[in-house]
Amino acid sequence: MEDGIVLRDYAATLISKWWVVLLTLAVATTAAIAVSSQLPPQYQVRTQLLLVPRTSDKLTTIPNIGSALSVDTLSNLALANDLLEHMILTLNFDYPGSGIPTSVESLAGMMKVNIKAAEQNRADVLPLLTLTIRGGDPVLLKRITGTWATLFIERNTSLFASESARSFDYIQSQYDETRKALMAKNQEKLAYQEKNTVLPMHSELITMAGSEPQVTATAWGGVPS
Repeated sequence: MEDGIVLRDYAATLISKWWVVLLTLAVATTAAIAVSSQLPPQYQVRTQLLLVPRTSDKLTTIPNIGSALSVDTLSNLALANDLLEHMILTLNFDYPGSGIPTSVESLAGMMKVNIKAAEQNRADVLPLLTLTIRGGDPVLLKRITGTWATLFIERNTSLFASESARSFDYIQSQYDETRKALMAKNQEKLAYQEKNTVLPMHSELITMAGSEPQVTATAWGGVPS
């Protein structure tokens, strides 16, 4: 009962002081607008890289075991500390004094990586690597994304090349095994042919040997005794 009386007293006080409530709301709204107007505008720049499948995935039928293009691997490669350090050095060299982040942590805090399938209805689904970066300078953001894409491709070319090399080694080994099998079959064929050709030659020699005495007898028979 006492709680109800207290609430009614509060409500009556607020109603009687309505102008105070409106003034407080107006002041708070004005302060929020003033603060937001003083904040620098934020920009967002995005770049995408489409990664083609490995050679082994396209030219062979072996199961894909431990693909190097997994989501975790690509995420780690995209935001690797050594890559970000190289980016900072490159940007400072190419664009000195342009407000480039000085630490790996600050640069990584501006960047976000997303990986998804480029095609959902294709048999060979291609991973699409998207880098999104936010900041207050659109020109700087464009430079950062361009530098990241260039360095990411350069630093990981050897990885993709090694995947292609391993795929080639697999294909070469398959070719060598097939060639050896064909050579073995060819040797068996030659051995079979040699075995079958010996018998007619042997029979011919026997026939010639049997006819030789007759020829000799005829020759001697033609001479008068």
